[in-house]
Order: sequence, then structure tokens, then C-alpha cells
Amino acid sequence: MAVWDQEHSPLSRAIIRQLDATPSIRIHKTVSGFLEGKRMVETGECYALVVIPDELEKNSAHGLSPATILYINNTYVLIASLITRDATSAMQSLSGSISRLKDQR
Repeated sequence: MAVWDQEHSPLSRAIIRQLDATPSIRIHKTVSGFLEGKRMVETGECYALVVIPDELEKNSAHGLSPATILYINNTYVLIASLITRDATSAMQSLSGSISRLKDQR
């Protein structure tokens, strides 16, 4: 998987670590823009691209629900399914942790 991290915050780094810790995802490369990541997915250099938007941490702190975007090469249906499952699980787990931290404040 490639990652385009527009934020470079503690939260975005936590997202990357959480994704990389799943069984089917390995962070292959951090890219500097969408087109670079898209090219890697289209050429098969990686199976997916996750885009972490700018101001993710700020929006999350203000109670908004910022979105990370996952682009997947669906040519390999089984691999795409595993990546989708594990990315969803990782994001839900991290989201639950953030909600618990907010509730403690």
C-alpha cells in the first residue's frame, strides 16, 4: 500500500502504524501526491493508496468526521477484499480510541 499523508501529524502517523499492523497491509511507500500514488496502483506496484487529508487532526478535535480515502486496485478481488476488510477494521479501532479519549476530557 502507498500512503499520501497530507497532514504529517501524530494522528496521521497513528493511522499509518495501525494500517501497517494489519495482516494484509504493508505500507510500501509514502508518496508526495495523488498522481504518484495513482500511478503505483494502476501499474501494480502496490495494491492500494490511502489518502490522509490535511487538517485531519484539527477536524477530528472539533468533532467533525474527517475521511481518509482508500483507492484499491480491484483487479485482484481477493486481495482487494482483504485490504478493504483490514483497513476498515484498523480505522474503526483507531476511531474508537479517539472517541474514548474525547470522552475522558
